[in-house]
Amino acid sequence: MRNYFENMRRLAEIFILVFTIVFGEIGGYVSLGIKYDSNICSLSDYEMSGFKAGKQDFLIETSDDAIFQLKCGINLDESLGKYQIEGGLSFSGNGNISNSVMSDINIGYSASLRRRNTRLKISGNFFPNSRNRAYIDVDSGTLQWSSYKSISGRVEFRQRIGFGIYLSTQYEYRWSRYNDYFPEYDAIRHGLSISANRYVPFGIGMGYTFYKSDARGYDERGETKASSDETDVSYEEDNFYFSIGYDLDIWNRKMTPSLKFEASHRVYTSTKPYWVDPLHLGRDEWTFDVEPALSSEIMENIEGGIFCEITLRDAESKHNPNISKLRYYEKTTVGLSIRKVF
Repeated sequence: MRNYFENMRRLAEIFILVFTIVFGEIGGYVSLGIKYDSNICSLSDYEMSGFKAGKQDFLIETSDDAIFQLKCGINLDESLGKYQIEGGLSFSGNGNISNSVMSDINIGYSASLRRRNTRLKISGNFFPNSRNRAYIDVDSGTLQWSSYKSISGRVEFRQRIGFGIYLSTQYEYRWSRYNDYFPEYDAIRHGLSISANRYVPFGIGMGYTFYKSDARGYDERGETKASSDETDVSYEEDNFYFSIGYDLDIWNRKMTPSLKFEASHRVYTSTKPYWVDPLHLGRDEWTFDVEPALSSEIMENIEGGIFCEITLRDAESKHNPNISKLRYYEKTTVGLSIRKVF
């Protein structure tokens, strides 16, 4: 674990140095944090009971974990006539203490062009190797990690309409490629969203996103999604969020309490026979997230934060009466961080 964070630190230093050489005076941030996740693989209550009793294996040492986090970002802000050009790159690394195999990194990018109250922004993320949990590979009959890499891109148009309110619309494209054990999970996802936000001192936001994910659904050459005997994880999803926050001045320090609520309704669109795809055929699920948080200025250009996220998912299927037992789960995540802005 020490070597992992030493490598992350060196990568962050190289990251900042290169951009300083190329662009000169720029802004950025470095953040360190730790969080506790009560259910790192999002196991259902049924699976959790089996794991704790030693009856089920998920290739993990513990079902919960503490996770160290390192984040850094570089921001460039330049004027070009009547336009403001902004760009940035970010890097984040997660290091699991008990389950180091789940450690991962995320690289993000953004570029925007703004004139007065109108902004056009392009952004995205790259995950080179992520793991969510292990499944049985039906071809080999062995338990394997469903690791994947993904690239996403977003185009956002934002317009201020008065009273400090900004309306935004965004299109997202995401490509995911899984390892050789689960090529049927490979997917392309499209997302279209609309949101309204007001920022300081009283922040409030709400938005809706529609996702459509089309999975490969087969694993052998010459097969199609319809002809294969592999699962189909394609889905359509409606996502809603609402958030509030307020900037307070306490003891000459800015302090911002906030609360975010998110609800997602996902319907799997598999049309395969029940004996091929009992976990996805007709599956309908809801996921709810509540996240209270508090950030506070500690001293000039240094702020600290604390958060808690509570997640609950439930599912049902007209074809599989056991789907709720197999896919219902709860998890709680709590964490704190310290952030330096320069």
